[in-house]
Formats: sequence, structure tokens, C-alpha cells
Amino acid sequence: MRVFCERSYKRAGAIHASASNPGPDPRIRPATPVRIRRDLWRATQSGGGFANPVAEPNLSSDQSDGTPVLSHDRLTIYFQSSRPGAGAMGSYDVWRSRRSTVNDGFPAPTPVTELNSAGADWPGWLSPDGCRLYLASDRSGTFAIYLAER
Repeated sequence: MRVFCERSYKRAGAIHASASNPGPDPRIRPATPVRIRRDLWRATQSGGGFANPVAEPNLSSDQSDGTPVLSHDRLTIYFQSSRPGAGAMGSYDVWRSRRSTVNDGFPAPTPVTELNSAGADWPGWLSPDGCRLYLASDRSGTFAIYLAER
């Protein structure tokens, strides 16, 4: 994996599409960091709009799960999670789940250990051919954008 951009950036938690909790009042600054629990949701397209979103039970945990990145063929999903377990390495890790068809639900995910570090790691964008994944990580002590290729 190589660093794509060494520039620091601020985590955009306020625009986290998968947030199930809007978080604390931004006018109040807590003395310690607040961890917001996020879950993964799905909304199917129905006519010109979308049906009501439903939680993805096999992907969500009792920890924070978010930043979903779906493959072009819609069979693989990458996301960040703070869940513990075998293969978990940092405060947030990249997890993956693969399904057989788009009509199937996603099975339980597994950590992507070759991408994870002792820090926080978030997937950002997956190329249409599934060979390049951009991710944000603070593995070097400050957040940077990394490019993983296979």
C-alpha cells in the first residue's frame, strides 16, 4: 500500500450518510472525545424514489459501523467498524462482506487485515474493477489518504 496524499484532513463525521445517531449538540465541547454509534442501512429503489431504509443486521454490530463502499457489481461491500474480534487491529478497521447475487443479503463480514493498522482506517472509494481502494488512515500519526492496489 502506498500513501496517495500526505495532506492532513478533518474527518467528515457530520456528513456520514450511515449515522443512526445525529450525535451531540455541536455547541457543547466535551472534555473527552465522544464516539457516535453508526449502523449500516439499506433502502431499495422503488419507482422514482426509495423505500424506507432498513438496518442491515448481518453488517451492523453493537459498535460503530459506517462509511460503506459498494463494489460496481454490488456484490462486495467495504466499511469501517470499531467492533472487536479476530482480525480487528485498531480503533476503526476496514471490514468486507461478499454476497453471491444482488438478491441475497450480505453475510457476516470479515476484517480486511492487509489494509488495517493499529490506528483508524476508513474505506473511501473502490474502482469499478475492484482493484484499487482509496482509504483514510491515521497509521502514520496524522490522517492521510492511502491507495491499496491488487
